[in-house]
Amino acid sequence: MISHRKVGQTPVTEYVSRGAGDGPTVIVTHGFAGSQQMMQGYALPRVYVSGAWEARLRAFAQDAVVMVSPSVTEGETAISDGVQRLAVAAPFSEHVSVLQSRFARAQTLAWLDKTYDQTL
Repeated sequence: MISHRKVGQTPVTEYVSRGAGDGPTVIVTHGFAGSQQMMQGYALPRVYVSGAWEARLRAFAQDAVVMVSPSVTEGETAISDGVQRLAVAAPFSEHVSVLQSRFARAQTLAWLDKTYDQTL
């Protein structure tokens, strides 16, 4: 099922399997100004997958991770007071191709499995 709505002024498209109950959520945001406000409700477990060729997005992700644990670097999970964050870079990817990256999909799935103690 696909629905369209707005969170404040930010357009959102939601994809949900019919009959799906509550469970893990994957949020994909474009790096525009409204995405930061929209993401505030999802602050506890978060993985940032940036394309390796996107220096500014990688820096943003790393900044978000060091807010949780200053000594953590890209590829390491920061954990503090129930907040978990991870920043990784998908090789050979940039702003758009990261969406189709096998590495990005694998990292996202591994993060969800670990965060929600699930395996397929």
